[in-house]
This record gives sequence, C-alpha cells and structure tokens, in this order.
Amino acid sequence: MYFSQPTLRGAMPKDADGDGAFDWIDRGMTKNAGIRFDCRDVLDTQTLWNLGGATPDLECTWQSDSHLQVFLKPWTSVQVGDEICLRHNAIYGLDGLTSPPAFGCIQLAFPDPLLPPDIIVSGSTSVCFPEAFTLNAKDSRRLGGSPTWEWQLAQTDSGVNPEDLSGDSSRVFAGSNLEQLKRSLSVATYENKYDLRLPLSSLEPDAKYTVRLIVTSRWEKVSEQLLELTTKTCQVTGPGATTTRWAPPDQSYVIAGSGDPVRQTTTFLGPRVVYSRAHSLLPLRSLTLVFAALALAGL
Repeated sequence: MYFSQPTLRGAMPKDADGDGAFDWIDRGMTKNAGIRFDCRDVLDTQTLWNLGGATPDLECTWQSDSHLQVFLKPWTSVQVGDEICLRHNAIYGLDGLTSPPAFGCIQLAFPDPLLPPDIIVSGSTSVCFPEAFTLNAKDSRRLGGSPTWEWQLAQTDSGVNPEDLSGDSSRVFAGSNLEQLKRSLSVATYENKYDLRLPLSSLEPDAKYTVRLIVTSRWEKVSEQLLELTTKTCQVTGPGATTTRWAPPDQSYVIAGSGDPVRQTTTFLGPRVVYSRAHSLLPLRSLTLVFAALALAGL
C-alpha cells in the first residue's frame, strides 16, 4: 500500500489540554521500517476478517515512511476486487499536528507486471547415506498466497533417471525403491506440500535423481525447476580399520579385521546448498491512499 505522503509510521499526535488541537506527537508507537507488527494497529476490523481473521497472526511492515506491506497467510481467501481499508485515526502524515489522519481503501488488482513464481528451494541437494533428502520451497515468491505444488520424477535428456554415479555401466536400480520414490512424490503433490522428504527406503547410494518441481501461482502462472539430487556412500570407521560402505541406519556390522560389531558413523562428502530466502507476498497494485489535507497537487 503506497501513501501519497510520508507518514509517522504509527506515531500518534496527542491533545494535551483538551482544546481539540494536537499539541505533541507520541513517538513511542512508531514502527521501525522492515520490522513486522500486528496489522490490527492499522487495518479496520472488516478488512482483518476478510484477510483471515482479526488475530495477531496477520502481520504488516513499513518498508518506508509511505509504503506499507501486508503479509497474507496461505489460507487467505481474499480475491481480486476485494478492498483493504485503513483503521480510523491510525496513520498520520509527518505534519501530524496540523493534518487529519489517512483514510480510505485500495482495491486489490492483479499484480502488474504479472510474473510467474520465483522458485526458491532450501535444503541439501547432495547427501551422504544414510541421510534422507529434505527440501523446502516455502520461501518462493510471487505465489499470490495460495499456490499449488507438484513434485515429479523428471524425464531427463539422457532418458535415464536415476543415473549411476559409481561407474557401474550394468547397474540396475531396485524397482521397489523407485516405486517408493514415486509414491513419496505423489503424496507430496496430493497434499500440496511445499516441502519434500525422500525416505531412505526410496534411494540408493552413488546415484543422481532428477526431480521436477512445478509451482502454479494463484494467478495461474507456472514455473518449474529441476533439482538434481545426488547420494554418496558413507565413510565408516571402526576400531583399527576404516572402510567405505553403505548400510541402512542403525545397522550393526563387522568391519573386516576388527572382530567387533560397530555402529556406522557418517561423514558428509557432498556440498550443502542453501538458497536465498524471501517472504511470499500477495502483490498489490500501487494505488494511492490520499490524505485529505496533504494530497499532492494533481492527485
């Protein structure tokens, strides 16, 4: 929400002597730029209910003195054409002692420009057994508040997925593992999850799995991203011996020459990749809320 003039960002003018004129400004209520706060301080009750309920869960932030952002929850049912209205006597201009408060509403419109989702995935794309893959795309942007998430085992250019990384040209991947992998992807899609965890039972060591994530925004704009997930064998150590081998978690086994059962330990051989984070917002058209006595000429 953009205002036609800079505001006090929550600071309130006060009438000290009861004569109906403001005498001083209480700056103790000023909201710091970039810090989230309860939207009940600035939006009216009907707007709060329309955006998901008049609760502290709905957050706002001042990006600047004249720019207010509203962070919508995924379950918000607001639609294009709905209005967001200010609470009375909540926002004043910088010259708050001599001007009335801001007032009015803006009507939600399609984002302009209307862009496809920006997919941002966090999590490790290379793991050492027996760690499972855990990926999270909740910080993706331009979603409109209610996206759909689709996870697939991708068709690769080579036509092979998963691919062997051990150098064994005759390797055949277990069909039961692949079925479990496909079920995990299907369940995540059916439940419309932005996060994905692939269990150990669906994976094999020394392999590359290519997963496609397709995201459709509220505005039916679509983006997709290919995620190349690689598994490495673990380095296992024991008394008097060191070897490299894969084994299921918590499995005891005997290392050659040791004679004593040992538990596996793991060393991460692959890099961990974490992408940048950003908050998902429902974009608003840059309309103007006009101050009755502070409107710029021509507005």
